[in-house]
Amino acid sequence: MIDVIAAETMWDAILASVPDDPVPPARAEVEVSAERLACLAGRYRMGPHEIVVITRGDGGLTAQLEGALFFDLGSEPQALHAVSESEFRIASRYGTQLAFAAGPGCKATGLIINPGRWAQRGERIEP
Repeated sequence: MIDVIAAETMWDAILASVPDDPVPPARAEVEVSAERLACLAGRYRMGPHEIVVITRGDGGLTAQLEGALFFDLGSEPQALHAVSESEFRIASRYGTQLAFAAGPGCKATGLIINPGRWAQRGERIEP
């Protein structure tokens, strides 16, 4: 656990030393089919101690974390808002964005949180 706290402290220091990138304006939400949402649901390992769980419910997808706080994610489910078939955002002060990496067939093979300069990449794991 101390390693997670140290890593988060270091990450906060790095972010504090870099000029803020403006949060991109929110794109319009789009409708994604239930079949496509089912293909994205799963567990994604973001690091040695962080697993993001993507769950499909009646209203779409939610994301929650198994592990320490990570961007806008914690132990409570956060609603994901679709901006494309594979890109989602969390309505929050950080504007966290999630992009799923396409794989062969239906299932996504990976997850990228905040694509761009500060991208955090993870891979899909089986339950």
